[in-house]
Amino acid sequence: MAAGLLLIREAGGRYSDMRGAEHRLRGPEVAASNGLIHDELIALFADVFANRPRVPLPGVSVGA
Repeated sequence: MAAGLLLIREAGGRYSDMRGAEHRLRGPEVAASNGLIHDELIALFADVFANRPRVPLPGVSVGA
């Protein structure tokens, strides 16, 4: 796990627990992203955990 998290960080990504707090290496969960969308990812998890699912789910834009 530590090696994977190092790769994410070195590539410019971010990771945390699923509520946005600092990830503990032996913690039960990890949320990882490219870094650009991490805050939105955590906000989406917060809505799901509060039983406020987003309908429709946020779209994914694909660059041309």
